[in-house]
Amino acid sequence: MYLSQLLHRHHQCRPEKTAVVCNGRRLSYGELHVRVARRAGALKAAGVGHGDRVALLSQHSIETVEWMFACWWLGAVFSPQNVRWSAPEIVDALLDSEPTVLLHDDLHETLAQTVASRASGIPTLPMDTPVDVAAVDDARAGGQDLAALIYTGGTTGRSKGVMLTHAALGTAALGRLAELPPLGDSVALLTTPNFHVASLIRAITHWIAGSTLVILPQFRAAAALDVIEREGVTDVPFVPTMLQMVLDDPAFHPERMRSVRRLSYGAAPSAQALLQRAQAALPWAGLYQYYGMTESCGAATASLPDDHDAQAWNTGRARSAGRASAVVELRICDEGGRDLPVGQVGEIVLRGPLVAAGYWRRPEETARTFSGGWLRTGDAGRVDQDGYLYVVDRIKDMIVSGGENVYSAEVENALTRHPAVSMAAVIGVPHERWGEAVHAIVVLQHGMTADEAALRAHCRELLADYKVPKCVAFSDELPLTAAGKVAKNILRERYGKP
Repeated sequence: MYLSQLLHRHHQCRPEKTAVVCNGRRLSYGELHVRVARRAGALKAAGVGHGDRVALLSQHSIETVEWMFACWWLGAVFSPQNVRWSAPEIVDALLDSEPTVLLHDDLHETLAQTVASRASGIPTLPMDTPVDVAAVDDARAGGQDLAALIYTGGTTGRSKGVMLTHAALGTAALGRLAELPPLGDSVALLTTPNFHVASLIRAITHWIAGSTLVILPQFRAAAALDVIEREGVTDVPFVPTMLQMVLDDPAFHPERMRSVRRLSYGAAPSAQALLQRAQAALPWAGLYQYYGMTESCGAATASLPDDHDAQAWNTGRARSAGRASAVVELRICDEGGRDLPVGQVGEIVLRGPLVAAGYWRRPEETARTFSGGWLRTGDAGRVDQDGYLYVVDRIKDMIVSGGENVYSAEVENALTRHPAVSMAAVIGVPHERWGEAVHAIVVLQHGMTADEAALRAHCRELLADYKVPKCVAFSDELPLTAAGKVAKNILRERYGKP
């Protein structure tokens, strides 16, 4: 399985069909095929070869799509960087992955030059480079060759690269299509940024089906409503925060979303009231939910429209994460890796050809997380007698704020770099708009002072804005377990009440 095959198939079968739309610009499958071959030529001229990493700092765009496929055309590895990270965070990822070149758009040119110079002088290449280089032949790299290296926040305070192969991404997309067969002439909206695996797998899924993909470079509720109405979008993905913003927007009217047949949600906890409000406003659109992570190429389970009907709400099934994908085996295990009975809470572990190949240059973490062929998610959950998964907690101290993952260790590490801070603990607390907010509890050094504003400003120098604590509380001490670890369950009980 090689991902560039998608271009060859549609170039042969539907060259005139629109493949991608962004900011009013349109590109057919035939045009995309030609441009990708030339973009690959530009990468080859820049010294990129099989297995080399190509980093990217950019908003989502048609050019993003072209360069991504160009990487696969050459057998290179596409590695989009999180543009919401601070410069030090991006530099850390670049030093780890050692890309041959860093692509960038005009909006991120200054940032690209800054991080490239700090990361051993990586060569940079503007994404709007004219497509006038000679085309090169498709290397048809695939199978267990790496296709993407996606960096996620690390529980140890450092980001880590998740290695996704052609086979894993292709299989994940086919598994998703098994649950959601393509509509007759689907037009799919892409709202998530290019550095999220959700964006990558959604795009591949719809391109396998020959759909048109409409890219929203930056989410704004009014802009989403405009493009849905103008392009006749049939498939819409929203994290709960986005859905809330759309429904609350003054420009919202159900008729503007009359074309929508499928509305999928995920990436963060979703309030029942919000989902039922969406159902009431858009009764013609089926609701879908997905559970997964970067290490599983996105969705490992799916909850379908029938799982959101009145009976499902009454029985509680609508609050499940659905059942395992057609290409996933799912288990609930105790700490020793033994299967637990139906209904009992344990760690969610996954297996299947969609699971990542591991973490880039981290053999010990790879061995721990990908144990015996099983992906240990670090999430706690249970399954019912019909195989429906209920995610009940996060074993890892991960906070999901506005659809973005925040690892408490990263924020704690930043806080303790302030000279006045002795200890810090970070938890997620319920937030009406963001789902969860980052909340810090800090113990100051004896005789030293710092206020909330100073600590938040300190964190903003080191972290992306969404990781900066929304609130900082001060305490004389932190509760500890018998083993000397911070008892975050006590902190959540103390500070996590709505």
